[in-house]
Amino acid sequence: LFRHSELLDVRLGGQVETQLGAGVSLVNSSDLSASVKLTFPRFIVPFYKIRESRNYIPRTILNSSFTYLSRNQYYSLQSIILKFGYKWRENRNSVHEFYPIAVNEVTVVNKSAAFQEILDGDVRLANSFNDIFIAGLEYSYNYNNQQNNSDRSYQYLKGDFETSGNVLSLFTKVDEDNPASIAGLTFAQYVKLNLDLRNYIPFGKSNLAFRFLIGSGFSYGNSQELPYIKQFLIGGANSLRAYPLRGLGPANNYIDPDTISTFESQFVDQTGDMRIELNAEYRYNIFSFLKGAYFIDAGNIWLINNKDRIEGNFNFSEFVKQIAVGSGIGLRLDFEFFLIRLDIATPLRGPTSSGQSEWLFDKMSFGSKKWRNNNIQYNLGVGYPF
Repeated sequence: LFRHSELLDVRLGGQVETQLGAGVSLVNSSDLSASVKLTFPRFIVPFYKIRESRNYIPRTILNSSFTYLSRNQYYSLQSIILKFGYKWRENRNSVHEFYPIAVNEVTVVNKSAAFQEILDGDVRLANSFNDIFIAGLEYSYNYNNQQNNSDRSYQYLKGDFETSGNVLSLFTKVDEDNPASIAGLTFAQYVKLNLDLRNYIPFGKSNLAFRFLIGSGFSYGNSQELPYIKQFLIGGANSLRAYPLRGLGPANNYIDPDTISTFESQFVDQTGDMRIELNAEYRYNIFSFLKGAYFIDAGNIWLINNKDRIEGNFNFSEFVKQIAVGSGIGLRLDFEFFLIRLDIATPLRGPTSSGQSEWLFDKMSFGSKKWRNNNIQYNLGVGYPF
């Protein structure tokens, strides 16, 4: 851009999401996003000069983005993000990203009467959907020791840390019952940590892939809950594939599909303040570009010290009993540069109407259409889940 290897990156994108079922609209949600990123090939730090590595060029990044998400029959969400920070490579395997300034304004508009009725019956969900101002810092560390694309034995680690509201709290009185605001928007105060550890192992001509996820967020001071966009979720095509996205937890929470309306079933948003997840996959070649997989997923989400839903809180002596398990098979069309994936999974262990998590082998009935509709999940995705 300025003839010194600066890079201007402008992007425009969108997506639609669908959930098939009786009475469900074809498009459940859609969003449009735009971003502008300006990258400088050096550290830019006011009043200070940093000695840079001769082997790896650091980056100073200015980034802004706007997202408009419309969830049909429920609400629309607008998000504006502004970031300033740095990206640098420590060595061949390790990359750091640090944003000392990370600002995000989230507003919820066009709430339908039916959606407001759902919020009125769930205090935590209602607090999560308040307009919010997020201002803090973000740090990310990536480790990947894969030598090249043909290297099948390698490890991957990604760690993310972020916090919000601590600087703002120095200039105003914070109180979760009467939260302070900036420019008419309540500001969030929280800390959040997330770890993603993966291991890839050759097994003859096939491959074994393992992933372990753990994350936790804690709101305090000016916030009763984590902002909705910062809460943890589980399920879906890249997570616990035996459960729909946001369809599990917290803890042993169970929703009987026969007791909710079609409208309510489209908004089963089960989110939490903490997540533990484990995944294992055996990937093998069938022929040419057609590949297969057997997989097993386990995990759940929990709340932390929530006064309104005590049964969903994390308890160290109980959490192992609350781990849900699912398994299935997958088919992949792998064209190297592009992969389409279909995974079919069913729960092996999970919450039941008893209020506890139980093994579900004795309840399986593949000959029953009703059981198949409620328990077999079809996940269509692009790329590997991990």
